[in-house]
Amino acid sequence: MKIFKLFLNSIVSILIVIICVIFFINNSKSEFNLEELFVVVISGWYYLFLACIILISNVYLRTYRWKYLFNSETKLKFNFLFKSQLIGYFINNISPIRIGDLVRSYVVSKKTNQKMSYIVGTIAMERFLDTITIMSFGLILIFHYGSDYLDIKFNLISSSFIIWLLLAFGVIFLCYKLFFNTYLNKILKNFWLGFSAIQFEHKKSIIIYSILIWCFYSINVFLIQSIFSELQLNIFDCLLILVSASLLQMIPIGFGGLGVFHLGVQGVLNKLGLQDYNNFIILLHIYSLIIYTVYGGYFFFSEKILNIKNIYRDLLKD
Repeated sequence: MKIFKLFLNSIVSILIVIICVIFFINNSKSEFNLEELFVVVISGWYYLFLACIILISNVYLRTYRWKYLFNSETKLKFNFLFKSQLIGYFINNISPIRIGDLVRSYVVSKKTNQKMSYIVGTIAMERFLDTITIMSFGLILIFHYGSDYLDIKFNLISSSFIIWLLLAFGVIFLCYKLFFNTYLNKILKNFWLGFSAIQFEHKKSIIIYSILIWCFYSINVFLIQSIFSELQLNIFDCLLILVSASLLQMIPIGFGGLGVFHLGVQGVLNKLGLQDYNNFIILLHIYSLIIYTVYGGYFFFSEKILNIKNIYRDLLKD
């Protein structure tokens, strides 16, 4: 049954990628010109080089923050967590479904005495912090551009919607109490321990790291657009691109968010009134894809205990 579910998720993910890529190509207002892209990158290589440095630095920031999300009794080496993060990115980029977080949990679990569900809990907290930071940046964008410009309607959340949402949570809680077995309870307990293991004595550092991580991502977008003289995006435009693309990439598809990322950035650039943007979108996606895949692949294949077949087998077992 798990194999069927994995197969079904892979098919759905691939279909989403194909549909998004088709929409991206159909919506493009100019032809793709890889030769022109190569020439532009050569002339602005220093922007790309700096963006690559910042991208890797962000992985270090994420690793420092991740260490604080484990309880103080959990002793993990920084270099090991850094490698496992990049291994997770590598798996996300080559797999038809996004299981990078599960794989890095698997990697840490294999080398420690920690339960995999506990480690997944720390990653869930990491994602929660990212979501809160993105939403905070989103509020800044609403203040800067105005809700009318962004076509945001605040009257969508009605009292009936809130009632139905509360009822849904009530049904989920009731099902949990009535039907979930002891084994699942144990997994959820370990997950909650990981989710709530955050070291509050380091809360200031965690907040600062979270803000810096997404500020650096925004700077990266700005650096990549600086390679293309026709764009002239300001830092708020770059932040809008980042927030929009990040929200869309929450859709659990593999291949590094191929198609979904492109379509999201394309929608923002159309909103900003830009036309000639294809090379920018391609470079914005591919430079991080290459770095994460190459760097993460090196760490993956240097770990003798890891291979794709065994990982899928063990994950299906769990």
